Amino acid sequence: MFRALIETALHPVLVTVDNDGLTGLILLDVEQASKYRRINKLQPKPSQMELINLQDTIDWIENYFSNQPAKLPTLALKGLNEFTQKVLLELCNTNRGQTITYGELALKSGNPKASRAIGSAMAENPITLVIPCHRVVPSDGGVGNYSGHGGTITKQWLLDHESA
Repeated sequence: MFRALIETALHPVLVTVDNDGLTGLILLDVEQASKYRRINKLQPKPSQMELINLQDTIDWIENYFSNQPAKLPTLALKGLNEFTQKVLLELCNTNRGQTITYGELALKSGNPKASRAIGSAMAENPITLVIPCHRVVPSDGGVGNYSGHGGTITKQWLLDHESA
């Protein structure tokens, strides 16, 4: 596993890759980013496959923040139950600037009565931004919760960025 810290227009992002693909992407605050900068200096050199997966992820991030089309990096969803994996992969089918309700995502995932469980699946998302849990909103038209750094302020920023 290899970690890299990437600065973005929103927050610093910690990316984790292994030979199978992107395993983690989380938004950090400044203090967390400083901690990871120190830790990153101590890790072993990445394998060739980790470098490829890292570069694919960096390309995706740069394109995302530049409002350019981006090829999805290879995802390596590990340690998640089958339901959560299915929901997160289904969420990848939503288009930039589009939102989906918890109920709609439950229906598309084959579990029409599981809208509350969808919220739990979103909270377990290890690959924010790329798996766009910020696009999942309540049916009342509000923004809803966001477990990533910055909470609903970050979620609204992402939604505004994508609709620009």
